[in-house]
Amino acid sequence: MSKLLFYTLILWLFCINIASSQIPPLTPSSRYVIPNSDNLLENIKKTHEIKKRNLPVSNRQAFEKIYQQHFDTLTFHLNNGHYLFDDKIYPYYKQIADHIISTNPMLADHKVHLLISRRADPNASSMGYSIINLHIGLSRRFENESQAAFVLCHELAHHYLNHIDQSIAQYVESIYGRPTQQQLKKIARSDNQKVRKGIDLLRHTVYAMNNNSRSHEREADSLALLFMKNTVYDEKEALTALALLDSVDREKYRYELPLKQAFDSPEYPFKDYWLKPSQLMQIEDKEAYWNEDSLKTHPDCTDRIKALATQINDRNNKKQFVQPPQHFQEMVSQSDIELIERELYFRRYGRCLYESLLLLSQQPHNQYLQATIGQCLYGIYQAQKNHQLSKYVDLPAPRDSKEYRQLLDFLHNLRLKEIAQIGYYFLKHNYTSEVSEDFLYAFAALSKVMEVPEQFSNLKNDYLLKYPQGRFVQQIKQL
Repeated sequence: MSKLLFYTLILWLFCINIASSQIPPLTPSSRYVIPNSDNLLENIKKTHEIKKRNLPVSNRQAFEKIYQQHFDTLTFHLNNGHYLFDDKIYPYYKQIADHIISTNPMLADHKVHLLISRRADPNASSMGYSIINLHIGLSRRFENESQAAFVLCHELAHHYLNHIDQSIAQYVESIYGRPTQQQLKKIARSDNQKVRKGIDLLRHTVYAMNNNSRSHEREADSLALLFMKNTVYDEKEALTALALLDSVDREKYRYELPLKQAFDSPEYPFKDYWLKPSQLMQIEDKEAYWNEDSLKTHPDCTDRIKALATQINDRNNKKQFVQPPQHFQEMVSQSDIELIERELYFRRYGRCLYESLLLLSQQPHNQYLQATIGQCLYGIYQAQKNHQLSKYVDLPAPRDSKEYRQLLDFLHNLRLKEIAQIGYYFLKHNYTSEVSEDFLYAFAALSKVMEVPEQFSNLKNDYLLKYPQGRFVQQIKQL
C-alpha cells in the first residue's frame, strides 16, 4: 500500500469526525444568514490566526492543513445558509446555553457561541473556535428541555476540555509520528502482502483513535453532569437523554406511510403495482476487515447511562422545563418543518417526500407540506427525465426502515409520465384560491409538464401578480 493511499484513507476517516462534508451553496433566506450584529466570522478568523501562529514545530504542515480545512469548511457553511438563525429554535437553545454558562463559574471566561445546524442527522458537536453545534435532526427528537440541556452541557464539556485540539494532535502523531513512519517503510520494503499489511496498520491506527474518542465521550459525560447539577434542570434527564440518543437511528414517526391515501384521486386512481417491491437494492460491504465495536467513536449509551446513574440524586426536585412547555412543543414542531425544508433545499427529494408524507398524515391540511410534496415530485420528474434519479432519490438499502423502503420502491417503480400525473392531481385535489407561493409555483410547473396550457398560463400569471418579488420568479418565467 502506497503512503499516498494510506494517508488519503486515514485523513478521510478522521475528517468525518471533525467537519461536515461540502455541500453546494444555498440561496439563503434571512433566517439562514448570520445576523448583522454578530461578529462570529471575525472571531473565528482571529482564533484561526492565533492557532496558526502557535502550531507545534513538529509536523507543522500537517497541522496547518487540518486546521485550514476545518476553518474553510466552517466558514463556507456559515456563509452559505447551513445554519439556522430564526426567531424560535435558535433563541430557545441559546437561552438554555446561556443559563448553563452563567451557573458554572468554570465557563465564565469562555465566550462560547451556539450554532443550530440544518443537518438532518441527530447529533451535536463541539467544533473548536469556541463553537458548539446542535443539529436540527436532534432538535426534533428531544422530549423535554432538560434533555436538551444535558446535550448542551456535554458539548460545553468537550469545549472546556479542548477535546477537538487533542484529537487533531493525536491524529497527526498517529499518522506522521515515528512509529507509523517506521511501519510504512517496513511495509514498503516487504516482498509480499503489502496491501494486507497496510490495511492492518490502518485498522490499528483507526482503532486507537476511536478508543481515544470514546475516552473523551466518557470524560465529557462526567463533566456535563457536574455542569447540569449547577443549573435548575433535572439531572435525571441526563439518563433519558442518553437513552434517546440510543434510539435516534430509528425513525421518529413510524406509522404507515399514507401513499394510497395521498395519491389516490377519482381522476387518477392509485395503482397497486406501484407498491411492488423493486429489484433495486444497495449492496452493503460484508468484508470483515473491521471490528464494528472498535470503529465506534462513542461508548454504548447503556454503558454511559450506568456510569452516570450512580452520580445522580433521584430525589432532586429540579425542573424538566424552565421555558414554557408550549414553547418547547412549538420549537420541536418547527424543527420538523426545518428538517423538511433542509432536505428540499439540498434536493434530497426522496427523503424530503418521505418526511413530508409522514407529517401530512398528522396535518392533512398543512399547505406547506402539500406544496413541498408537489415540488419533490416535480424535482423527481426532472431528475428521471435527465437520467439522474440516483442523485436525488436513494436506492433501497437493508438498513432503511420498512416505511422508507416502501417509498423508495414506489418512486423507482414509477414511469416518467406517472410521476408528473401523481404530482399534478395531488396538487389539483388540494388547490384553493388562497394557496401559498410555493404551492402556486409547484402547481404551475406540473401543469406545464402535463401540457395543460390554459391552466399553466393562469397559474403563472397569478403567481407573478401576487409575488412579483417572489422566490420562484425566475424559475416560473423560464417554464
